[in-house]
Amino acid sequence: MPTAASAPRPHTLPRDATARVQRAYAVSSLTTLAEIEEFAPQWREFERRSTRALFFQSCDWSLMACRVFAAQRGSAFEPLVLTVHHGGELLAIAPFRIAQRGLARIAIDISDPFGQFGDLVIADGANVDAIVGEIMAGLHAVPDLDGLHMRRVRADSAVREAILHHGGFAASAPDAAPYVDLRPYAGFDDYLKTINAKSRKNLRNLRNRLSRVAPVSHRVYSGAEIREAIRQSFDGRLRWLDDHGVPSTAFADPAFRPFIEAVGERAAHGELPLLAMGLHCGDVPVSLQWGFVQGGRYYAYIAARNPDYDAYSPGRLHMQDVIQSCYERGIAVCDFLAPAASYKLTWTDTATEVVDVAVPFSLTGRLWLDLWNRRLRSAIKQRYAQLPLGLRRILRRVVG
Repeated sequence: MPTAASAPRPHTLPRDATARVQRAYAVSSLTTLAEIEEFAPQWREFERRSTRALFFQSCDWSLMACRVFAAQRGSAFEPLVLTVHHGGELLAIAPFRIAQRGLARIAIDISDPFGQFGDLVIADGANVDAIVGEIMAGLHAVPDLDGLHMRRVRADSAVREAILHHGGFAASAPDAAPYVDLRPYAGFDDYLKTINAKSRKNLRNLRNRLSRVAPVSHRVYSGAEIREAIRQSFDGRLRWLDDHGVPSTAFADPAFRPFIEAVGERAAHGELPLLAMGLHCGDVPVSLQWGFVQGGRYYAYIAARNPDYDAYSPGRLHMQDVIQSCYERGIAVCDFLAPAASYKLTWTDTATEVVDVAVPFSLTGRLWLDLWNRRLRSAIKQRYAQLPLGLRRILRRVVG
C-alpha cells in the first residue's frame, strides 16, 4: 500500500469494470477539478429535481470545497465524483474525494470534514440499492482504494440501509440532528405554544433581564454584514473550542478558514443561499448564527455566543429569533444539525438519528475503519471527554 508521501495514482475505472457495470448502468468518474467544473451545469439541474435534504452534496457547496482543497493541497487533492447513468439518463452522483488515513486510502465525502451529512444524490424513484451496488463496484475498481467512510448519514436516507446491505457497518456511536418542522403551524405563536410552559417562562425572564442591560434586538444581515458575521462567528466558535478543550476535525483543518472566507464572499454578493442572524444587546452581538437555505430547509451551520453574556443564555434565547425568522420567510424546516445539544432541544423534541457508515475494501481498510476508527478512536474520544478541562485545553492546543 502507498504511504502518505506517495504521489496520487490515477483512478479512472478500468475497461473491464466499466464493461461489467454497463450491463444495466454506466458508471463514470470525474477525477479533476476541471472535469467537475465542466459537469457542474448537469449537476445543478439534477439536484434541482431532488426532493431530499442534500445541501452538503450540492454542486455549489462541493465546488467551493474542491477549489479550496485544490488551492491548499495541490496534487494531494484527489477528487472522485462517480456518476451513474441508465439509458443515457443521469440517475446518481456520488461526490467523493480520496484521503490518506495512515497507510489506508479511503473515499470520503468530497467536502469532508466541512459537510454535515454524508449522502449520495440519487434520482427520486430510482432503485437506491441497485445504484449503491454499482457505486460500490465503481469504488472497488479504483486502484489501491482501501474503503469508504461516510460521516453522519441520516436515518431517513435510503442510502444508509443500502450501504449497510453492501458490506457496510456503523462506524460510530449514533448521534442526532434536532430539527423543527414549521409546516403544521398556522402562526408562529402556535409553534411557541408547543414549547414547555416552564421553559417559555424562564426564557422570557432571561430576555427581560438582558433588556435591562440595553435594548434587545434581532438582526438579519445582508451584504458586507454577512461577511463580518461569518468572520466573528468563526473566531468565536474557535475560541469556545479552545476554552472547552473540544476537538473539531473541521476547525483543525487548515483549509477550513479559507473555505469559510470563500463562503462569506459568495454570500455577501448574493451568490449563495445563506441566512445570517444576530441577537444584539444594544450594539453588541451576543449570539450569532448562520446557515444555508435550500429546498425550504435551513441548515444551521455555525453558531457562536459572546461569553460576557453567558449569564443570559444568549444562544438559547437566539434560537427563538432564528426559528421565527425562518417562519417569516416561508422556510418549512429548521435543521439544527448534530450534535443534539441541550440548547437546541429546548426548542424541539424531534431529531433525525445520524451515524457514520464504512465499507472496507481491503485488510488495510478494515484495520483503519474498524479496528482504529470505530473501536480504538471511539474509546480514546470517550476517555478524552472525561479528562479535566485544563488537561483537555493543553491537549487540544498541542494536537488540534
